[in-house]
Amino acid sequence: MADLMAQLKTQAVGEWEMVGECFFTREPLYDMSWGDDFELEDKRLTCAPFGGPIAAIRDERRTVLVTHGSSAVAAGGGLKPLLRTFTSAGESLGACLWEGGRLVAWGWTEEQQLAIVEATGKVSLFSPFAEKIREFSFGAVVEKDGVAAAEVYGSGVVVVTEPRQPAAPPGAAAAAADVTPSECCEIWVVSNVRDPKPIRLKSPSKEAYRAAAAAAAAAAGTGARGSGPLPGVITGLGGLGRPWLPQCLAVLDPRVTLSRGVEVLAVVGGSLWQLDEASATDHYPLALRAAGSAVHLAVSPDGSFIALYTSDDRLLVLSADLNRQLTEFETRGADFAPTGLYWVGSDAVLLTWPDAAVLVGAFGDSVQWSFSEDLTAVIPEVDGCRLIMGRTAQQLLRKVPESCVEVFRPGATGPAAQLWDARTLYDDQNPRCDRILRSIQDLSPASLSAAVATCIQAAGHDLNPVRQRALMRAAAYGRPFCPPDFPRQLMYGVACRLRILNAARDPRVGLPLTMTQLEALSLPVLVARLISYRQWLLAYRVAEVLKNIPGGLAVAAFPPSAAAAELSGLQFRAALAAEEQQTDPAPAATKLASTLADVAQKYGQSKECAFQSKAVAEMGSLLREQVKLERETGQRLFVGLSLVDTLRTAIRLGHHKAATALKKQFSVTDRRLTWIKVRTLAEARDWESLEGFATELRRNPIGWEPFVEAAKKWNAPQDYTARLVARLPDSPSKAEEYSALGLAKDAAEVAARIKDSDLFARIQSAVAAGSPAAAAIAQIKDRFQSAFR
Repeated sequence: MADLMAQLKTQAVGEWEMVGECFFTREPLYDMSWGDDFELEDKRLTCAPFGGPIAAIRDERRTVLVTHGSSAVAAGGGLKPLLRTFTSAGESLGACLWEGGRLVAWGWTEEQQLAIVEATGKVSLFSPFAEKIREFSFGAVVEKDGVAAAEVYGSGVVVVTEPRQPAAPPGAAAAAADVTPSECCEIWVVSNVRDPKPIRLKSPSKEAYRAAAAAAAAAAGTGARGSGPLPGVITGLGGLGRPWLPQCLAVLDPRVTLSRGVEVLAVVGGSLWQLDEASATDHYPLALRAAGSAVHLAVSPDGSFIALYTSDDRLLVLSADLNRQLTEFETRGADFAPTGLYWVGSDAVLLTWPDAAVLVGAFGDSVQWSFSEDLTAVIPEVDGCRLIMGRTAQQLLRKVPESCVEVFRPGATGPAAQLWDARTLYDDQNPRCDRILRSIQDLSPASLSAAVATCIQAAGHDLNPVRQRALMRAAAYGRPFCPPDFPRQLMYGVACRLRILNAARDPRVGLPLTMTQLEALSLPVLVARLISYRQWLLAYRVAEVLKNIPGGLAVAAFPPSAAAAELSGLQFRAALAAEEQQTDPAPAATKLASTLADVAQKYGQSKECAFQSKAVAEMGSLLREQVKLERETGQRLFVGLSLVDTLRTAIRLGHHKAATALKKQFSVTDRRLTWIKVRTLAEARDWESLEGFATELRRNPIGWEPFVEAAKKWNAPQDYTARLVARLPDSPSKAEEYSALGLAKDAAEVAARIKDSDLFARIQSAVAAGSPAAAAIAQIKDRFQSAFR
């Protein structure tokens, strides 16, 4: 046992790094799964905080080769990107085709709705399962000007319009002289996506933009370095080529502002502006003025500090009132500016490059890391940052909690460290354990209580279940000897929360919350998020625990939790009982469907529960249809499935009329049902049905390419694949598909019809001379001779 405890202590400090007087650690969270058909290299990601979902879409700013498995689909005569969502562990949640316009920015709201901002000012909201919820617009003015940049924060969205630059002056300096307020960009905000009311904030003065334009012209003349565009980050907007936009922006959440309204910090030239609905204040800090401009700007989670990265390679940390400079750090050794700046809680600042990062502490102390894989994404959290490394791993970077330092720090001799040692000796039946326990009590009357509380707190903060149990055992050893005023329920409350956290962190759920994040989020909100993840059983169990946790919010006080308890109490108790007794679960499901309808009606009038009540109502309707399908087919395969899986099962079993009825009832689009049907029939290798479906399809909403790709992926016989290829419009890709099937004659026919002489020659050269195929191709060439002249 002593060896095990020593090993646990060594493991705990193995990844610690000292920055100043604090320890930081990078702890593994997940081995990302993603799936074999998902290519991460050409994707644009946005990740929700508090361990929320991840959204991915093809980055239209990059030129990529579209192949099987790519995130773009030929449909309706164009190339539509595929929007996919995942849990934090990389498990797929949902997918849909992005039908909107150019994506300017996107992000997750605090209710875990994906907000996508288009260049026209339209904002579309999606669920974690890539299901469209609703959309709204910033209005005609923003639509006319266009959106240059945007940021999704908390409950709202901020957009920056394209500037209305004067057309006549040819140079930046001339434009600066003639600029008017109407020609500058505007900043608009919707503070609540539930009730979108666009508000225009006050703008920096035109003199500030004149100064920025003049500085841009001077920098262009000297060849100064710029930061370059940053994917998905509202920073580096102005740069050296766009002086009519702020260099970077940061949103101050209403919870951290004195005005209790949304405020925006904007860097324009050498000035830092604080903007709200009523005023625009120029703080003009001397440090920023000397630097010339900033290329990154970030606000700490608690709103206490502002971090800037300047164009002359300096990191500055300012106080919240913007009057004091607290830290300055130089990175002159870097070849180019960092790609990102993030707060690690409110304790340190992280500068990132594609393959490296620098962590800067409160007093300018730093530590540097180099990565074997590129840094794919950084997700700021209230107590740290999550790092996604390449496509394989996810880590949590955070300051080591003080309670863990007191127990595990090498050489620690405080009461908590001694209590850990005493428990180790007790497990080894060593009498020295009693001597150590008494020495802790001799320090002061409160020493033992403090040591027990510290071990309990350390267990709550630790991510390793084995160390959690060891810390709780250490606390349990000292607990009986504590004074009567020691809080009785402290250990029980932390133990309950640890069970919840460990269940939520499971890769099958994918919510890697820490104790600090859970306290900031609250248990009732966690229940609501589990419901939105369709983790019904876990949501129910957490809601049950809420009744007993000291300080936990009562279930009835939070409607989504109550809904979870009501619906889940019947779904799982009745269904599991039916499964144990090997009886038909249909009656239980029927009763559940009725209960779901009652729950939806009960909470449907609450704005806070609108999304949850709608989801519950739809779940009840789907459950009724699933019971009906099981009775009609005599197969117990449908109850409990998602809508997509219900459709797939019905199609796989040949119940196409039932699938069509479900499509109409649940407003499934023709495009989505076609995709589901193609993939399901191909996976089942039901090639006759797939070809029959292609023949019956009067209007193909997804094009014929997905049919061909599905046939190739699941190894359809050549004749079936060839007949599907024949449905493709004549193009070089169609000829290539024929060539890949070994049908050189058909490939040559296509090349001849599209008059592509180079492609025809390539096909002809690949055929053995004197073969029947060579003779046939020669005849085709004679027939289309005029096309090749």
